[in-house]
Amino acid sequence: MNLTWPIIFKTKDDNELVYLNSQQSFEDFAAQEILPPTSDDQLIDTNGCVFHLITPIQSSTNDLNWRYHNTLALHQVTRLIQQHHSQGSECCVAKLGFRTIDQAIRSLR
Repeated sequence: MNLTWPIIFKTKDDNELVYLNSQQSFEDFAAQEILPPTSDDQLIDTNGCVFHLITPIQSSTNDLNWRYHNTLALHQVTRLIQQHHSQGSECCVAKLGFRTIDQAIRSLR
């Protein structure tokens, strides 16, 4: 199963979400991070598919790859985005609503 771009990147223990619009933007992001992405982090694509990273240590190459884990429903993705916005003390995050997962993810641009 392949990722459908754009995606959101979510670390295991944080509500922060990072919008990434392409493989290149992901690779640039991963290269700039002080703590590089780990297999506990999630990539969530516009279909709600969740992927976990296969780090170079787990892979036969030095590339960052990913494997499919599960699929989230629209309400689950919406909740992640609400949590993301609430950590920034934004008002009325409970009123956020989306018609599609793609729309929800693109709202983070």
